[in-house]
Amino acid sequence: MRAEVKINDFVKFNVEVDGKFYGVKEFEAEYMGNKRKVNNGQFFVKISGQVTYDYQGKFKGNITEYFLELLVKRILKNYYDIKYVDRLYYDLYTLQTLIKEKVYMETASNAY
Repeated sequence: MRAEVKINDFVKFNVEVDGKFYGVKEFEAEYMGNKRKVNNGQFFVKISGQVTYDYQGKFKGNITEYFLELLVKRILKNYYDIKYVDRLYYDLYTLQTLIKEKVYMETASNAY
């Protein structure tokens, strides 16, 4: 799955979730007095994200693109890292925790 989250007119988050299931088997089990069909198996989920600046291309051009890169990547890098990269980082950890809770993993707790 791929999703784009537009934060404002300048910043966009790109989130990618890839999953793969191994050895999934369906069987019948009794849970709280009711018989249900359940699945057993293993799965792998990879969650990644990226912050994109100037996704609308407002600052495209030779001189404006150079100054934008100078401003964002060199002068204001710490500000943007704290404001947007950390936010994406924590949002991805929250997504990981939600996935763990929905599949009833024993380690369904956040890293923070």
